[in-house]
Amino acid sequence: MRFVRNLFRNKKRDKELPQLLNGDDYPDFWTQVEGFKKFAESVNQGSKDGTPLLVSEEVSKLRIEECGRCDYYDKQQNRCRKCGCYMKVKVKFTNTACPIGKW
Repeated sequence: MRFVRNLFRNKKRDKELPQLLNGDDYPDFWTQVEGFKKFAESVNQGSKDGTPLLVSEEVSKLRIEECGRCDYYDKQQNRCRKCGCYMKVKVKFTNTACPIGKW
């Protein structure tokens, strides 16, 4: 993974995307890329196992309500400051979990 990071490293771009890369509000860019990779792998594995891809609407609603009560939740962007995910999307998938174990 280090090779991939160095391959795509661009100092000019890094300065233009401080929110994603310096971790002020969210995990740094590469941590978010790794998180998305794990998410994609878990969805792929779930599809091979025959696990349903999406949770019910009720479960999704309960998850997003729990996020709304969390200090890490950014209501303006609907994102988690802990993992950087867009929660309105993440809560719908079976093979996802809250980074601090709330759901």
